[in-house]
Amino acid sequence: MEFVIIDFETTGLSNQDKIIEIGYAHVKGNDIVRTGGKIINPGIKWLSSRITAITGITTDMVKKADKIEDIFPKFHKFLKNKLIVAHNASFDMRFLNNQLEAMGEERINNYLCTKKLFKEYKKLNGIGSKGEKLEDLVRHFNLTNERAHRAESDAYVTAKAFIKMIEHIDYKLYIK
Repeated sequence: MEFVIIDFETTGLSNQDKIIEIGYAHVKGNDIVRTGGKIINPGIKWLSSRITAITGITTDMVKKADKIEDIFPKFHKFLKNKLIVAHNASFDMRFLNNQLEAMGEERINNYLCTKKLFKEYKKLNGIGSKGEKLEDLVRHFNLTNERAHRAESDAYVTAKAFIKMIEHIDYKLYIK
């Protein structure tokens, strides 16, 4: 089975906010075969200082980046015929599907959420620790996220944790 673990950094949390960075990790079987990340210019005039503080992405970086309309068709093509996986997937899938709809493409409805998978993994393994945030997942599996809140790095550590979890849990039961 092929998976693409995705992560987006955005201008905020609402439906009106925009994607400013795409990150992915392509997984075949139990191996990460490729990762990538790209800052995106969604056509905004400025990026809030709050988002810059969280991500390290600046208004200048976004303004110099390729436009989302130029990047997303290729990214969408790459996603086809692969199971999409994301941590807190409802967030990333909302932004992914909003962009697909803006391009006149069909929504993607099949995906897997590592946040929900981690919750089930902990329950099945009698692990009582609280929290299913990405940093909780990273800590539990003794991983290091060198560049937290950067899309490629977040996608990579999510992929590493996902591979560890599916050794112990049937992920197919958790596909939405």
